[in-house]
Amino acid sequence: MPGVKITTSTLAGPSNPVGATTARAFIGGITERGRVPPFAVRSLPEFVNEFGTRQSFSGNMYLTAQTFFEEGGSELIVCRAVGTTPTLATVNAMDRAGTPLATMRLDAANPGAWGAGLTFSIADGAVANSFNLSVFLGGVRVGFWQNLVTVADAVAATATDPYIRATDLAPATAYPARRPAVVSNVTLVGGNDDRATVTIAKIVTALNAAGNAYGAGAVATPGYNATAAGALLIAHAKLYRRVAILAGDVGSLTTDLTTMAAALTTDGEYAGLFGPWVTVPDGSSSSSISPEGYVMGVRARVMNAEGFWQPPAGNRSTARFVQGAVIAYDSTAIDLLADGNVSGITKFGSNTMLYGWKSLSGNSSQFELLNARDVLNTVTEMIESTLQPYVFETIDGTGQLVSRIKGALVGVLQPIQDANGFSAKYNANNEEINPAYRVQVSVLNETTISCTVTIRLSGAAETIQVSIIKAAFNATI
Repeated sequence: MPGVKITTSTLAGPSNPVGATTARAFIGGITERGRVPPFAVRSLPEFVNEFGTRQSFSGNMYLTAQTFFEEGGSELIVCRAVGTTPTLATVNAMDRAGTPLATMRLDAANPGAWGAGLTFSIADGAVANSFNLSVFLGGVRVGFWQNLVTVADAVAATATDPYIRATDLAPATAYPARRPAVVSNVTLVGGNDDRATVTIAKIVTALNAAGNAYGAGAVATPGYNATAAGALLIAHAKLYRRVAILAGDVGSLTTDLTTMAAALTTDGEYAGLFGPWVTVPDGSSSSSISPEGYVMGVRARVMNAEGFWQPPAGNRSTARFVQGAVIAYDSTAIDLLADGNVSGITKFGSNTMLYGWKSLSGNSSQFELLNARDVLNTVTEMIESTLQPYVFETIDGTGQLVSRIKGALVGVLQPIQDANGFSAKYNANNEEINPAYRVQVSVLNETTISCTVTIRLSGAAETIQVSIIKAAFNATI
């Protein structure tokens, strides 16, 4: 098939892991309301406007979104899951005929019991034979359309509204009597998201609906532990060039977390497991939540501020919103987690921080840290978009196309090396003996250009070993 086809692989031998991708995050789960196709929001108010407020059944999604933005996240793709047989709240508006007929149906814009909180009113418009439509949610007006002449006007006006949709029922009545009759505060009836039948498989299906449209990023299903969600999320991440952010349960101990991690090594470079849960402000008190929102928020913050190749751990991850960890891990517990490929959340002094960025891969020489897969995902996305304009260009005999493609690839990679994202190898005399990256481009046949890109990520000082030696009073140091 035509297009830019990229595969990634690893190079045997000593190598450092390769760092992070774009800052966006994907979360899937149950919300109060909202469109079912995945939708991007860039603030908590946008999340509330589209997906509703915190409810007893949607707290995981709401608090995760809040924590993500408070910790520095900038773009959140929300994938709402509904059950097998969701329904819309609905009501008919009658026309003005002597024997009134249903002229317009008003439906909630998306499934759920929330729609029963919608009401509508019809008033005469300022233009002759027109009408005004007002829509209220919980008594607050959320929609107002003036001087509509036909029901078709109402259908067009509400076509993309986040709260209401109008449908023309096409009665036999002629205009102007076919206009909806004047009414006040008519309530929509019914509506159910059938959330009792929502499973982790349905949530991952909702995430899969995002496809490749939003590109790379980090993905999570808040409230579902790594045992339930891990394999499904890893498969999603592998398919769509993402990394899965996994967690345990609120009371998971170090052994619980390392046991979960040990069961998820297949394609484990696409995932990281983090614990324990964290506490966040909740009015005059606090709530305990799974840590995905915090992890994805600091990941986004570091990527935006310092580069997608930087591991978002240590001092870089100092919490701005998260108050602390549900379980206070000491240094011994953090080491046990790290040995089991789990990234711990702990406090140093008064600062809560992420003290690890482990992947679940069993291939520690290539994918010990999660940013190895993250960088491959990001560089792949960058190269794909960079080379797309060259598809179907003429392969000339003078090598100009090969040269242009090679230059475009260098243009992607060199700025990363300049920012110390990639690292060359040097000898004792500080002479370069192996480059930070290599680009090879050649004509494979009359329809195919072959490109090979090899990169080496700069190392990350995950461990600093210090020996302190006391010398005798008369000894030479």
